[in-house]
Amino acid sequence: MKPILMCLVRWIGLVTTSLIVFSIPLAAKGWEWQNPLPQGNTLRSVCGSSAADVFAVGDGGSIIHYNGTAWSIMASGTTNRLNGVWASSASDVFAVGVSGTILHFDGTNWSAMTSGTTEWLSSVWGTSATDVFVTAGTAILHYDGTAWTAMEGSRGANDIWGSSGNDIFTVGNLRVISHYDGGTWTSTTPDIFNTNPITAVWGASGNDVFAAGPGASISHYNGTSWSYMASGTTETLQALWGSSGTNVYATGSNGKILHYNGISWRSENSGTASTLYGVWGSSADDVFAVGQNGTILHYGGSVWSAMSGTTVGFYGVWGSSANDVFAVGGVWNGASQEGTILHYDGSNWSAMTSGTTRTLFGIWGASGNDVFAVGDEGTILHYNGAAWTPMASGTFNWLRAVWGRSANDVYAVGGNGTILHYDGTAWSVMPTGTTDWFYGVWGSSSNDVVVVGGSIARYDGNQWWTLDTSQGCTSVWGTSSNDVFAVGTGGTIMHNDGGISWTSMNTGTETTLHGIWGSSASDIFAVGGLTLDGLATILHYDGTAWSPMASGKNGELFSIWGSSGSDVFCVGDGGTILHYANRRPLAAAGVDQIVKEGVTATLDGSGCSDADADTLTYAWLQTSGPSVTLNDPASAIPTFAAPLLEGGSNIVLEFELTLSDGTVTSAPDRVLVTVTPHTFTDVLPYHIFYAFIEKIAVRSITAGCGTGNYCPDQPVTRAQMAIFLEKAIRGSDFSPSPAIGVFGDVPPTHWAGGWIERLAADGITAGCGDGNFCPDLAVTRSQMAVFLLKATHGSSYAPPGQTGVFSDVPIGHWAGAWIEQLANEGITVGCGSGTFCPDAPVTRGQMAVFLTKTFGF
Repeated sequence: MKPILMCLVRWIGLVTTSLIVFSIPLAAKGWEWQNPLPQGNTLRSVCGSSAADVFAVGDGGSIIHYNGTAWSIMASGTTNRLNGVWASSASDVFAVGVSGTILHFDGTNWSAMTSGTTEWLSSVWGTSATDVFVTAGTAILHYDGTAWTAMEGSRGANDIWGSSGNDIFTVGNLRVISHYDGGTWTSTTPDIFNTNPITAVWGASGNDVFAAGPGASISHYNGTSWSYMASGTTETLQALWGSSGTNVYATGSNGKILHYNGISWRSENSGTASTLYGVWGSSADDVFAVGQNGTILHYGGSVWSAMSGTTVGFYGVWGSSANDVFAVGGVWNGASQEGTILHYDGSNWSAMTSGTTRTLFGIWGASGNDVFAVGDEGTILHYNGAAWTPMASGTFNWLRAVWGRSANDVYAVGGNGTILHYDGTAWSVMPTGTTDWFYGVWGSSSNDVVVVGGSIARYDGNQWWTLDTSQGCTSVWGTSSNDVFAVGTGGTIMHNDGGISWTSMNTGTETTLHGIWGSSASDIFAVGGLTLDGLATILHYDGTAWSPMASGKNGELFSIWGSSGSDVFCVGDGGTILHYANRRPLAAAGVDQIVKEGVTATLDGSGCSDADADTLTYAWLQTSGPSVTLNDPASAIPTFAAPLLEGGSNIVLEFELTLSDGTVTSAPDRVLVTVTPHTFTDVLPYHIFYAFIEKIAVRSITAGCGTGNYCPDQPVTRAQMAIFLEKAIRGSDFSPSPAIGVFGDVPPTHWAGGWIERLAADGITAGCGDGNFCPDLAVTRSQMAVFLLKATHGSSYAPPGQTGVFSDVPIGHWAGAWIEQLANEGITVGCGSGTFCPDAPVTRGQMAVFLTKTFGF
């Protein structure tokens, strides 16, 4: 047997055909857990403030929370292993781990604390949020609400518990038990302990304390001395907790749960073989145990039940569609094995009856009701859409992979050079001339099949040709006969372009890779063993280079398959099923528009969205109407010049917007832009102020000067100016209150009386003096500067001091500062040659420019 088999890790666990059905929450982009739930990293400790506020921590920086209904993943901000958690309240929770990691939860977020050490921190306990103790490698750390400090005379330990701040026990290596009386730490090594180390401690009071460790060693302290307790097991115990001195639980290896009723310790059925590292409860009838591969158990007063899903190892995954996916695996259970098959229907994973006790390693199908699975001792199963049934393979060699071109052209490969072929009727052995183990098979056609393992074999339709390789290979996949990829030991990825040679690719990793799959030549995934940070390897190839992806799993991944590049599943040890989902962006081309001929029109894609928050690429395309040129069609908001109608009728332009996040393209969205003729007969599209006048006209700020004209060269009167400004400020549908006669020269019956008095009430004008407004006087450019800035900045606005920008506006001019601020804001550049013409009247054409620039029309 080849050494490469060492990568096929099996975790001990219990498998039944009544595995729970578990629903999968909608995933964001990235790799998300689908089993176990809410995640599958090993959990090391559990604690809470109530039955509806429970925290568990573990490997890879994992923190999960239970709200009384469901468990959910929390962002910890670290990938360091976390060993202990303790809660003072729902808004004061502490977690500790390797490299001196201490985290604090304030009820909303977890944040890192300065521990002052890089040592291994193993456990945490306290009496309040300002009196917390942590066991470190060589010391005990204490938090007083302000800072962490090492305690004088303390020694490192594995676990800590106390009845008060003046009565604390720690247990650790070399059978050491330490006690703190509020002033001094003292240590002893009681003879009663014959095992090393002591791993757990808990008490009901200062004279009712329990300690446990390897070999199911349990001892009890009565306030005077420690005494031996018979546990009835030899498993290593990892944690202790109780609701009282007569209701205590101990958890440990192989799913061991012991219960003490005040008289003796008895084993309870946990339903799992996973090591249980932590136990805690809110009451005698509400107890949680957590452990290996994300195992979560709950005791509700009668039996222990699983909360997290199966933890058997999965070694193969395949599907016929996104809503029809199979995962296969198995578990060593004492002297026997049990095969496991799960099925995913797009919402739930559920257990299928496999009918075998053999671990399954590979799966492939011609369709969702014509599926093959292979495994130990020549096991081959077939699924017809209703049930799995065994097939005669003709071999007892272990089978590691299966693949086919059709239902009557299927290959299975495995130990001792085994290659089997199925012709739709029976399986037959194909001679290979080698005893190398094979782990992967894929082909581009019936005349081009590639098998990899200790060597590489290729079938040309007549015979197998073998090629020795210095690296053991585990899986193979390709897009065509001249584009084939194989992965294997030492981070190996090799590429074959159809010839006899394979070229190594740079992967950036030395860990063994177990599986490979892709949606195209520029979208390929590979999975494997542990990275340097202890997490499973996932690599992605974009057609140019391989780059790592964050898996978030502390373990190995063995197989990968997807229905597309944005819907990918991978499986691994400890029951791991991860899913990669890249949701489709949503294009929004905006609302249909009506624009005037000759103006600059703007398309608006600002309402586009992507549920995964990816960076989006925009692509606008005109699909109908007279051709126009889009400025920057790859932007969210491109512009174009509306065509001239030359006296003709309306035209309709249609534009289509699609989005891409680099992998997935959105469905197109369309918008119509109707181009209508110019509004006023005396302002044609070639007029210098045409675009500005059309902009205030389309907003109904003006209806012109009568008979279809605008009169762009006429001066703006102060009465007209009042209407222009108030409609620009408040909208075209605004109607002021009737005039009451505020100004002597504006009687209540004046046509613009209500507008003038509204402008005065807004503090934009105080009139022209002596209680008058002078409604028929032309507005000067100086006056307009003041009016515009007060309209946008408020009546109390005062501009910065004057510096002398315009030659005809000397320092000290009554409106000098206002005029220069108007220029600073880009609303005016003056009237030419460095002048402003402050006393010149504002024409109606100029007024359109001022309003458009001031209010951003």
